Amino acid sequence: MYFLISHRLIRVRYSSPVYFTGIGFDADGDDGPFQRGFPFAAKALSNGTSGETHSLTHLLSETVRTTTIRGMGLGDDGTGSLAAALNSPAADKIEFLNFNHPGEPDAPKSILETVSSTRVAKSLRWLDFDHIADRRDFAVLSTSQSLPNLVRFSCSSMSGSAVDYRAASRGPWLDSLRHLTLHYPEPLLLAGLGNRVQLHTAELGNFPAEGFPALKKAKVFPGLTRLHLRHGHCVGTAVECLAATRFSRLAVLELIGCGLRNEEIALLAQSSMFADLKWLDLRGNRIGEKGLATLASTPSLQGLRGIRLGGNVLTAKSWRLLAAHDVFPKLTTLDVDTLKPTKVTSRDLTAALEVMEKPNLRHLLLRGWPTDDNGAAVIAKNASFARITHLSLSPKVRRKGLSALAESPHLKGLQFLAGVDARKCADLFLTTSVFPNLRACRCLMSDADAARLEKARPNVSWS
Repeated sequence: MYFLISHRLIRVRYSSPVYFTGIGFDADGDDGPFQRGFPFAAKALSNGTSGETHSLTHLLSETVRTTTIRGMGLGDDGTGSLAAALNSPAADKIEFLNFNHPGEPDAPKSILETVSSTRVAKSLRWLDFDHIADRRDFAVLSTSQSLPNLVRFSCSSMSGSAVDYRAASRGPWLDSLRHLTLHYPEPLLLAGLGNRVQLHTAELGNFPAEGFPALKKAKVFPGLTRLHLRHGHCVGTAVECLAATRFSRLAVLELIGCGLRNEEIALLAQSSMFADLKWLDLRGNRIGEKGLATLASTPSLQGLRGIRLGGNVLTAKSWRLLAAHDVFPKLTTLDVDTLKPTKVTSRDLTAALEVMEKPNLRHLLLRGWPTDDNGAAVIAKNASFARITHLSLSPKVRRKGLSALAESPHLKGLQFLAGVDARKCADLFLTTSVFPNLRACRCLMSDADAARLEKARPNVSWS
């Protein structure tokens, strides 16, 4: 029952309808009241009137240079209060609006009607809703040209009719949109995204099976460089539709939890999706040895800078393939962090890490794999890991392995270390000559050791 107006160090909170409670200013980014320097801070206004609404808008114009408003539970009078605030001089600087509640269907105006009719409409660049269900909001998306600078739109869910979705998919709001985030995206809306030259990022979560034919119907995405598809069942006809969709500039592709198997990877590898990729995220699928071999032999993927494969069915043979010098030779990130049980042994992993040649690697993330002291030792000796800044291992690495890492001449640039069991060897971190560039350590250790290290090396975040 409030919305927040914030800009860097200052926040204001009030509740709807037109009375306001607990107004306070916050200098550290939290919601608690900040009273120093503001004689009116934490002033309580109850049983409010329109005069108090006016007082708030005057207060905002005098004290706050806002960039963010977050709204919740605005009722009939609340939308009027919102309109008053968004028409204040302070609204000229607002670029981001986030509404955690769609408002009331019997309010005089819907949220989007209110926003589009106030002075904030000209400065607004990012609009974020948790849910859109009011037909009047769909009407604004379908016809309004009063959000001329809107470049980013996020919505967790939409509830409308087929007519609403078709109209919104043809609306002028999409013409200038660059970044679209939708959860449970409606296929009728997806079909209208094709040929949008400005659209460069699409994040589509909880992707429905009907969405894949909709993407195929959209045909061409000429400007899209980043596509994030999460938790969609991308097998059979669905993957055929995805492979048939044209992505001429795609550089970042995430297909997370989409049920991809070796067969689907073979089909996608021949599509335009893989033509110019620099980052590929395939976490949480069912890709095995054959699927990885397909990726490794796809010429267009040899320029990859980052690949994430956690949660798939990788074997000892898969690790030997990843270690080859001519497989993804330009990688800067190899992320195989996983929660899945594996049959790969510590010996298998150590053998692969010993011969791995990835001289550009910055991030090597192996959490969930059985890296032990011997594995840590071969990482420490491997000169091709000399540029690594982020390393995550397993609790099987203890004093012997941590000592090898600490003494390695190749890991002086390490900034982040995670997963190691340092409960009996935290003293190794006490001197600044050990990992001199370390910024964060997420290793197992006692609270007492963490407190001791915080005093010795306060510039490092310990846990």
